Amino acid sequence: MKITKLLALLLALVMVLSCLAGCKPAKEPDNTEGSKPAEEGVATYTYRDYITQPATVWNPLNYKTAQDSAILQYLVTPLVTKSVKDTEKGEFQWVYKGATAITDVTKSSKTDLAKYSVTAQADEGHVFEIKLNADMKWQDGTAITADTYVESMKALLDPAAKNSQASLYCTGAAAIAGANSYYTGSKEGYDQTVGFYKVDDTTIHYVCQSQIDLNDFMSFCSNIRLVNKDLYEKGKDTYGTSVDTTMSYGPYKLSSQDDKQFVLEQNENYFEYEKKEDGTLYAETDYTVDGENVQAYQTTKIIIDVMTDAAAEEAFLKGELSRWTPGADKIGDYLESSQLRKEAKAETYAFFFNTNATTLKKLDSKGDKNAAVVSNINFRQAFSRAMDRKDFVTATAGLEPAWYLLNEQFYYDAYKDAASVYRDSNQAMQAIVDLYGLYYIDGAEFETLEAAYGSIGAKAGFYPEDAKELMLKACTELVSANLYQKGNPIEIRVAYAGEFGDAEKAQLDKVNAYLNTAAAGSGFGQITLVGEGNVDSSKVADGEYAIGYGAKGGDVFAAFTNMQLYYDADLNAVDELGCWNPAKEEMTVEITGKKVTKTLKEWSHCLVGEGEYASAPIGIKLDIAAAMELALLSKYYRIPMAADCNTYLQSYQVRDVAEEYNAMYGFGGFELMSYDYTDAQWAEYVSKSNGELSYE
Repeated sequence: MKITKLLALLLALVMVLSCLAGCKPAKEPDNTEGSKPAEEGVATYTYRDYITQPATVWNPLNYKTAQDSAILQYLVTPLVTKSVKDTEKGEFQWVYKGATAITDVTKSSKTDLAKYSVTAQADEGHVFEIKLNADMKWQDGTAITADTYVESMKALLDPAAKNSQASLYCTGAAAIAGANSYYTGSKEGYDQTVGFYKVDDTTIHYVCQSQIDLNDFMSFCSNIRLVNKDLYEKGKDTYGTSVDTTMSYGPYKLSSQDDKQFVLEQNENYFEYEKKEDGTLYAETDYTVDGENVQAYQTTKIIIDVMTDAAAEEAFLKGELSRWTPGADKIGDYLESSQLRKEAKAETYAFFFNTNATTLKKLDSKGDKNAAVVSNINFRQAFSRAMDRKDFVTATAGLEPAWYLLNEQFYYDAYKDAASVYRDSNQAMQAIVDLYGLYYIDGAEFETLEAAYGSIGAKAGFYPEDAKELMLKACTELVSANLYQKGNPIEIRVAYAGEFGDAEKAQLDKVNAYLNTAAAGSGFGQITLVGEGNVDSSKVADGEYAIGYGAKGGDVFAAFTNMQLYYDADLNAVDELGCWNPAKEEMTVEITGKKVTKTLKEWSHCLVGEGEYASAPIGIKLDIAAAMELALLSKYYRIPMAADCNTYLQSYQVRDVAEEYNAMYGFGGFELMSYDYTDAQWAEYVSKSNGELSYE
């Protein structure tokens, strides 16, 4: 009898434990063979994404927002793109899509150079022949030819249209010869003016105003996009705003949309698909990944819902989304998750200043108090040294600490050397070591340059003792100059280029704490920075604000080009124009034993296109780039804080081809994404988990 009762109690205990286990959120699923239910009928694979605001205009020539891009990316096909070749070695490969070949034909194209007024320094890098894929079609089956590309470019550069994407082709490394003249209206007649023209039905010539490397040009070609002429001419302003006004030439087509949801399905006329006997569409790469041809575009449907971040979190944990981006207040819960993905970006967030004392004094009548303190370089240097960047990024959605202009994503010779990371070069490291006043020669402080640079990285530029000394010095100097009265409170509005929400406030609260810790005992009163959101950064240079906050980035494969962002106000919005004029301020660089002096604006053009040192050895170009980086950082007109990073959680249902992020190909891209579960299998798994999934 006792044995029977004991068995009964044990059985009851097992049942209770089983119930408790079943009630817990499910952990990572078992994907071993036989662990999933058998599939009945045709398998489908749905990728479910979300955006927080509806997309409004996904016109390839005139889209502006991330929401628009979220739709557009599936509807277009690049001429050529970079894809993964070997996931273990991190090797990439060029993969042709809309084109079948791109070649440099400058040497045999003298007539092109003459017609479009291009002065070539060499017999390469100016004229490129693009052979088009004759199998390319619109979603309605209409063929895409060279005429399609030329008419689309003509529409893009139409002076009356003012398309947002036109500037890509008017200025910069791959500017089309004559494009800017046509776009700005200084010259009329596209055919006579613009060096982008049809040779035959499957051939285009692209004439570049400046010299450009073939690999850089091919990378740029991924931006060239098309509009359907007939549909576009029916309504230029409404093109790409609804299903009826959208024409895909990509792997997916828009099948339905409203303010709450966008649905895309496979485009049956996409050149890579073949129809199987069961009616499904199948594609396979014509290139190998890790030595094998693999399935492409396994996703059969894409659903993009419009929802708040809070709703997205709930949906993701119920298995209803394929990805979710945790906010700054949530990311800490998932830092150890196997499904956390970090896509490092080129942008670096920074504070930037207007240092004109006369201008700053006027801000006291606009709500600031003692904004003139930022005119003092020691105050700004103290500001930088006081920043605990490792702590600061804990209040962000997965950003990384940064204490330099160009972050770890920039390459100086990527196509020839996969290890050519700018930040790892001796010149770039030396610039930061010099900025922080460290020494390593003869073992004075560090044995090697790497050790000195690494010590700064270990602290992420945070030197609180230096900050205190600098604050004391700054206060003395400001009082002596009658720019500040000892002990008075300091309150400065900060112009944020984007939204100033709860996360941004939490970040700025940390900055205020760092500053006041550094200023304690210096003579400065309480320091308070107050954020204001959605303010154009130009208002800092214009004297409406003393401090701004925002990000700058550029092309990760063109580290040298990015210097123009800070030194050429004709081509870019230079945030620091309230501090200096880089078109007049000079810098001297020693090149092969000779001292060369130029304005900073001139130096920024020396490394690209027709620049004096554009074809110089890499070492010389690195010397110049590092000197330009140090020139701005040492003035503390811009104080870097964090490198941008797209951090998100990915569903257990989907799998990337690459486990490690690579700047060349990301995690392998949507084309190579595969599924561990069909839609039916995933629904069953979620059901068995009571609709509660765990990704912690």
